[in-house]
This record gives sequence, structure tokens and C-alpha cells, in this order.
Amino acid sequence: AGVGPAGAITLRQQRPSAWTGLRALTTGPPTDGSDGNSHGVPDLTVPAAAVAPPTLEKPTELPPAINLETLQPLSDDFNEEEFLARIEAILPRWEAVWNSLSTAEIDQKLSGLNFDELNSSATRKWENTGPLVRTKKVDKLGRAYGTGRRKRSTACVWIRPGTGEFTVNKRQLPDYFDFDLHSMHAFEPLQAVRKAGAFNVHCIVFGGGLGGQAGAIRLGLARALQNFDPELRRILKPLGMLTRDSRVVEQKKPGQHKARKKYQWVKR
Repeated sequence: AGVGPAGAITLRQQRPSAWTGLRALTTGPPTDGSDGNSHGVPDLTVPAAAVAPPTLEKPTELPPAINLETLQPLSDDFNEEEFLARIEAILPRWEAVWNSLSTAEIDQKLSGLNFDELNSSATRKWENTGPLVRTKKVDKLGRAYGTGRRKRSTACVWIRPGTGEFTVNKRQLPDYFDFDLHSMHAFEPLQAVRKAGAFNVHCIVFGGGLGGQAGAIRLGLARALQNFDPELRRILKPLGMLTRDSRVVEQKKPGQHKARKKYQWVKR
């Protein structure tokens, strides 16, 4: 700060006391034997003894891994004395159990296990795991059964070789459904496998509306065809006829007009 550009007044010339104090802070006491207080600035140097670190009464020690006495209460109603008493009551029991075990007993228990056999059986289990083998499933009357669900509707479907009769709740399929679209939807699996007229279909359906019942009959009929002839799965599965449609009506929420729609917002 004592050197400046040409013609400029330096800090030493303008404020000598400030420059002397700054020098004392940055360089320490003067080495020429003077007290460095020629301008009336007090000595700002601090003796070395004053900055020495304070001595501790006892050396600091690392806390133990678990110190029950230093545990903080988890809540206001936490009883520390009762907690410590329970811990002290458990420790002797745990120590007695631990001391009762001997190395010979542990070795005897482990010697009865054949780890090679266990590993080999587990390996054989994974190696023998292959594609699921489906077999024909029919009852004593030669009927195959399938359960179908859609929305809130459930359908129980039985099929057996016959002349193509299709009844729903003891009524013919076209008479039960008001719309041809529903009848075609329920009849779709038989058309996909080219078996229309080859099976007699008997359905019992309940719950939901006509659309959901048609979807339930469709799924139950597809599953019944798969149980009667597992080879038909290769045709029905890619068409999605063996997949349960999980879409259902979303529940209405309290404080809302419908499941998603909100009431009109009113500022006041």
C-alpha cells in the first residue's frame, strides 16, 4: 500500500497511523529495535503465549459403539430407567443361550446336512424347469370348463362336442343379447379356431351389463377351448382372447363430481 502510481498519494503519506497499524498486523513487530509506535498507534501484536491452545482437563476419547446411557429419549413418554432395566434383564438370558452352545454341537448339526446333495437337487430343479406342458382337461361327461370375467360380470362356460347349440342362462345366444354386436363378441373364439358348429356351449353369466357379460363369455369360452384342446392356445393367445381385461370403472372420489371430474371452482 506504500507504493502507488506516479503523482498519487500513497496510504503511508496520507494516513501514516493506518499504514503503521496495517504493517504491524501483516509483518509483526519491527526488527530494527524500535517499538513501531512512532505515530501513536498501539501495538497490535499478540504474544505467542496468548494464542496457545487451551489445555483440556481430560483427553478426548472416542465414544463406544453402543452406549445405552447416552441414548436420547424417542418421545416424551419414554422411560429410560425401564428401558435400561429391560435390556439388563435380556442380556443374561442371551449370554446363557450363547454359552450353552458348543462347537461340537454346532459341528454335529452341520455334519448331518449333505450340501452336495442339496446343491445338486437345486441344480436339477432349475435344469428341469421348462415350458409348461398343458394337457386336456375334461370332466366325466366330456365337458371342458372355463371361467371368464369382465368388469363386474362373471361367466361359467362349459363346452362339449355337439351340433353348435349356444345357450346363455337357458336362452339362445341371439335371444339373450339385444345387440348383434354383443352376440358376435361372445361367439368370436369359435370363429377364430374354425370350430363354429362343432361344440355345444352352455353358459351361466351374472353381474354387470350386457357388454360386460359378452366379454366374460368370450374369455370363458376361450379358456374352455384351451382346456379341451391345448393346441388351440397358439391361435387364441396372439389374438388376446386368453387375456383378462382388467379395466373397470374407476371409483367416484369424495368431494368430486365423478372419478376425475371436479366441482366448479367458486372463488367466494
